[in-house]
Amino acid sequence: MVEAMHRGMERWAQRADAARLPVGRVVREALRAMEAGGLADADPDEIAEVVERDPALTLHLLSSANSVEHLHLDNEVGTIRHAALMLGTARIFPMARALPVDEEALTGEALAGYRRAAARARRAGVLARDWAGWRGDQLPDEVYAAALAAFAGELAAWAWEPEGMVQVEAMMADGIASEDAEYLALGCALVRLSSLLAYLWSLPPLALQALEPANALQPRPYGVMLAVELARALERGWGSRAARQALAEAAAWIELPVAELEARAQETLAEAGLAVPEAAEPRGPAVPYLLAPRPDLFRQALAALGEAGATPLDAAVELALDALHDGLGLNRVVFARLVRHGEALRAHRFRGTEHSPAFNRFELPLWGGHLFSRLVEEGGCLRVCKEDAERWSEVPEAVRELVQVPVFLAAAVRGRGGTVGLLYADRRFPEAPIRDVDLERFAEVVTALEAALAR
Repeated sequence: MVEAMHRGMERWAQRADAARLPVGRVVREALRAMEAGGLADADPDEIAEVVERDPALTLHLLSSANSVEHLHLDNEVGTIRHAALMLGTARIFPMARALPVDEEALTGEALAGYRRAAARARRAGVLARDWAGWRGDQLPDEVYAAALAAFAGELAAWAWEPEGMVQVEAMMADGIASEDAEYLALGCALVRLSSLLAYLWSLPPLALQALEPANALQPRPYGVMLAVELARALERGWGSRAARQALAEAAAWIELPVAELEARAQETLAEAGLAVPEAAEPRGPAVPYLLAPRPDLFRQALAALGEAGATPLDAAVELALDALHDGLGLNRVVFARLVRHGEALRAHRFRGTEHSPAFNRFELPLWGGHLFSRLVEEGGCLRVCKEDAERWSEVPEAVRELVQVPVFLAAAVRGRGGTVGLLYADRRFPEAPIRDVDLERFAEVVTALEAALAR
């Protein structure tokens, strides 16, 4: 699994093999009461209704159900009701009893943070299921489970490395973007950690799909992504800037007025007993910052590209993204793949945009003779600046509105059969410079990537 096991993920994989996420006492006691009432009377729908109130227990049972061999079924288990039928009540109740309880396994900030993450997961699940039903999805409970899985990484980080999560929250309070805060404190974005855990724990396919940013163009995964981002944004109340943006993006996708969607979401969450925190103090304007370059990681990624034999596209691109994001300290790095028989570029691999599903839906037609169409046709590596009015005028308006920065790097990437895509990188903040040395290193990565793809 290319994305799951990139640099720095090994320690999380080891923990995932040895530990399980703790569950809440209320849900475990509810299951204990059902068990006391007699296994024969336990209805799978009633079990599912109780289990789904606890994200950790939900993920554990889905993992268990997908880890056993099914004699007569080829499809993965995607809902708790299906898991209850597959495992049987005689197995579910002991499984729940065997898991640690959050208030016994965690204390202080770790317990508080873990419970906040669990509440966010449930908000995301409830919203995603409601939106899926509104759009006519035949299996909205699968969507619910996939939304919970998106928080597996955050729950694991609070349970296993709470000091890092405290740092993440502190940095975000200081105006650092969540993707950058997660990378700085934990070594990776939480979305990538969730993806790793979903893979290792054999979670349902939709959960894995919704954790891959490139799938933002697919309706079911995109709905999960939008619900997850709104649930995260609601931590600061309905009126926060992030919540307003998430609502606007979801409303555009669902094709409802923002006010109508907001009212529906408020009613849905209230019916589920999920309170939204009171409006927090608004964060001040984000202070521009730079990710510190890591020359050691830059050299390590370049060496890996140089030593690789015949390398699949995604594997080579991941190493290039490591060099640019982790090594050079560029905040947002995207590889857009050539699609539609060479008529368009579509965002395909990402660093630093994991919490921006609308950004990750980027697709750019190559007709019209704009800067990127010429770059793909002619090749080259460019630093594009607003100060260069002539070149800036060749950047499509849709791209300028999307990236919201006055300078970025872009290069065509060629493989054996010609151009395969385009690399894009920026520093997120308009005030942050991209220097000559950044362009030189960027070009060095492009050269190494093309050499790897040509083998």
